[in-house]
Amino acid sequence: MQRLHHRQNPDPRAPAPVDAQYFDRIAGALVHAGSTLITGPGNAKFELQAYLRQYRPKLPVQVHARDMIPHPGEAALLAAARTHFLMEA
Repeated sequence: MQRLHHRQNPDPRAPAPVDAQYFDRIAGALVHAGSTLITGPGNAKFELQAYLRQYRPKLPVQVHARDMIPHPGEAALLAAARTHFLMEA
């Protein structure tokens, strides 16, 4: 399981700009994945999904964003992934 994390914007009142370079690194890590589930707090998961649709539409992976799972441990992430991918099959 690979986890990439982006630091929060230093000014919490201002919206953080989309970090295209960071999202592109994530896209590169997804090249060999079959299907990916994005979780986490905030809107970054949806911003990543939108970035991939716009700038990497031929990425050979299905990317799904899921509503927030607040600070999950590995067991909670595995349970969410199993539930999601079993429902998808």
